[in-house]
Amino acid sequence: PLKLLASEIFQKSNDAGVPCDLVTGEERTYANPEGRPSSHLSCTVEMCSVNTPYEVAVIDEIQMIRDPARGWAWTRALLGLCAEEIHVCGEAAAVNFVTELMYTTGEEVEVKSYNRLTPITVLDHALESLDKLQPGDCIVCFNKNDIYSISRQIEVRGLECAVIYGSLPPGTKLAQAKKFNDPDDPCKILVATDAIGMGLNLSIRKIIFNSLIKPSINEKGEKQMETITTSQALQIAGRAGRFNTVFKEGEVTTMHRDDLPVLKDILGRSVDPIEIAGLHPTAEQIEMFAYHLPDATLSNLMDIFVSLAQVDG
Repeated sequence: PLKLLASEIFQKSNDAGVPCDLVTGEERTYANPEGRPSSHLSCTVEMCSVNTPYEVAVIDEIQMIRDPARGWAWTRALLGLCAEEIHVCGEAAAVNFVTELMYTTGEEVEVKSYNRLTPITVLDHALESLDKLQPGDCIVCFNKNDIYSISRQIEVRGLECAVIYGSLPPGTKLAQAKKFNDPDDPCKILVATDAIGMGLNLSIRKIIFNSLIKPSINEKGEKQMETITTSQALQIAGRAGRFNTVFKEGEVTTMHRDDLPVLKDILGRSVDPIEIAGLHPTAEQIEMFAYHLPDATLSNLMDIFVSLAQVDG
């Protein structure tokens, strides 16, 4: 789902002696110095090839299939990958939808459920002050201004902190994560956006939500502010006390006292089952439309595609 995770898997595979290439929207890196393709590939979901035959494909964070902006990429990967076997990872909320979708294509589906390996607790008190920060704490913000402001306030207190947010280059994010994870490094506080919610195993003891309001883009492409969903809250909270990190259990709280009951309510709800998937025309389809309608703009071609698109059932 993220350049961050694709880069991490690329790095880990090659470190383990398994040659692996990396393909994201911004870079293409070959493990072989001569540029020959390796037998393994780590890529962001939008960049996966639906023409290359594979033995096994793994699609992570399948619940993103319902995302208004990026869901089409998961639909394309799930239905289009030429793989003998596809492993799909993600929330249980996607199980029924994916199973039904696969039955329509005549696939065999095997569902395996896994439990979290370490306990996680929602605390009864908010942090309220940066003076109470402890090693392994991670403050989650939903805009860069808050990240800059809080990281400066932490540094004023004589503490070192790592910073991770979506638009940082993958190499910088990995370097910041490595610094935070290093037991010998004095940097023991992390300030991040929800970019940490997918991938990157970080040694986080406690997740602290600075806010529960996140900017999002609606169907009209307009920016709006909304309270985070149960799915998003669980995804971020689940970063605390991960298995195979130095902390054997995780804790979750908020920065502000008023947000804590809201967070508890959000985390206490069940996740709505997924009922929709994103669709997007292929480049070939757009090209064909453009050939027949040479005077139409790209936005017009998209509108025509939407008006003509039909979904069975």
